[in-house]
Amino acid sequence: MKKLHIIAVIAVIFILQSCVSTKIETNKDAGYNQKPKKLYMIITNAKDGKAFGQDLYNGLTLNFKTRNIICDGFVRDPLSLKTEQDIDNDINTFNPDALLLVKMTKITIMNGAPGSAVYELSLIEGKAKKVVWKGNLDVYGPFWNVSTVNSAIKTVINKMQEDQLINTNTQINTISNARAY
Repeated sequence: MKKLHIIAVIAVIFILQSCVSTKIETNKDAGYNQKPKKLYMIITNAKDGKAFGQDLYNGLTLNFKTRNIICDGFVRDPLSLKTEQDIDNDINTFNPDALLLVKMTKITIMNGAPGSAVYELSLIEGKAKKVVWKGNLDVYGPFWNVSTVNSAIKTVINKMQEDQLINTNTQINTISNARAY
């Protein structure tokens, strides 16, 4: 009987860890009606979420390209020696219509690995340098699971389409394999 109870507890833990969910809340400037054609994206993560951030970057970039948005940027390494001035120079050289900042504000470690995170998203209009769209993305699921990053990609792209920031396309591309963590 005791063994059955332990097996049941382990099964529940396994099921809960394999659950994936994402949700996003956003606020868009009512006067902003542009759809950037040239976007610079910076994703900032904690060290434990760096590989997930790279997968998120790759998936979002792929979807922007299929919507005819030229995209450049990088995943910011927490130990990078790149200065703010270096980053500003890179952005100015690229001369984007908008800058998309995706910043991890919270990470939760579950059983020794990232299991959930909160990201703050900001779309900054290129010329006016004004924030025109802001969002909070909650991601829950094991970061080693490709379903987790794909859920985040779909959630962000769907919301950007809904908020009329990017062209609508029924096809949302996902990544086929996430990195080993």
